[in-house]
Amino acid sequence: YLDDLKSAEADLSKAISLRDTDGDAYADRCNTRREANNLTGARADCEQALTLTPDRPFALMSLGHLEVTAGEYAAAITELSKCLAKDSSITLCNFYRGLSYLNLDEWAKAKLDCDVYLAAVPDSADALFDRATAEKNLGDVKSAIVDATAALKQYKVNGDLSDAKDAQSLLDSLHG
Repeated sequence: YLDDLKSAEADLSKAISLRDTDGDAYADRCNTRREANNLTGARADCEQALTLTPDRPFALMSLGHLEVTAGEYAAAITELSKCLAKDSSITLCNFYRGLSYLNLDEWAKAKLDCDVYLAAVPDSADALFDRATAEKNLGDVKSAIVDATAALKQYKVNGDLSDAKDAQSLLDSLHG
């Protein structure tokens, strides 16, 4: 489905039409619509998922991720923190919450969330880059260089040339 979001959305819509009390299906469609850049539809689905399953971490994570995408970082932090309070093993929430803290210039909190996520997914180039950014702003240049170098290497392995360029720019700023 990753290459065909319209088919994914259609299948989820069909599932919802057959059982409109399935909060997870609404959360899945929220994520699909977010990926397709239909933020209005995604928000409606996330809200319905939370109405149906207010205690499900997946619904909270989906809404938090949507809010990150929409640039609503304080709201994202709230939802992602609720998710983590219910299930601290969902480290993807730490990743998105860390990104939110980063965008609000809350460097220490961003670094802590990156640390948690990287303990679970040590080769995440994005988390390494985000942590390097936080470390740079916290004045820990040595650690920032280590993480930015690791991010650059991983971006190259992944073939993410645009992100590799950003990591190189971060490294250059640390050496300058």
